[in-house]
Amino acid sequence: MFIFNILKGIKLPMEKRQQWSLIFCTLLLTIIIFLFIIFQALFDSIILDYIGDSVVIGFFFIIIFLSLKQNRAFFSEKLRFDFFRSIKNYIYVFVGYLLVAVSSGAVSYLPVNSQDYEVETVQITSIPIIILFIIATGIFVPVWEELFMKRVILDFSRIYLPFWLGMMITSLIFALMHNVPLPQRLFIFMVSIITCFVYKKTDSLYGPILIHILWNFTSLV
Repeated sequence: MFIFNILKGIKLPMEKRQQWSLIFCTLLLTIIIFLFIIFQALFDSIILDYIGDSVVIGFFFIIIFLSLKQNRAFFSEKLRFDFFRSIKNYIYVFVGYLLVAVSSGAVSYLPVNSQDYEVETVQITSIPIIILFIIATGIFVPVWEELFMKRVILDFSRIYLPFWLGMMITSLIFALMHNVPLPQRLFIFMVSIITCFVYKKTDSLYGPILIHILWNFTSLV
């Protein structure tokens, strides 16, 4: 934390301090993810088979980013409940979800080379594990991914880049985060494009989070 203490000691406007904080937290999260990938065999357990790497990385994100008060305030700026008072925002979420569904159908026609990708199937028979899996995959993962991709990556990129370019970079990073075949990565890229637009139009993280949650539950069903 020595580097962070130095950064805190620099007298900068609040926005600049937030930028330094986000950069520091992102670098720290990247290092931890890198170490997690390298030493993943040490963390092998039955629970990890069910919840997946994304949930583990999400816990790292929560600990690293939300442990700082100024970061919590930064995220809460885009989590105001005024979002739910506008009918227009519900329409954006509904249309965004429909576009995601259409994108999924379009991508399903693309060929997948099964020899290049192995799908591991885990059978879940325990009710508590099923509940844990649904909460982790259906709610927790969409929330932390949208908080990180939209509020950190996209908003930070918009300081220096046009929205469309920041959106493309954010969506590319989001697609590369997922270890899936190319057609599925293309779908994930398209989902990110859609949710980025919804985020811009609603000026709230609730829009992309709700679309992401709705689609994850659709996929689970």
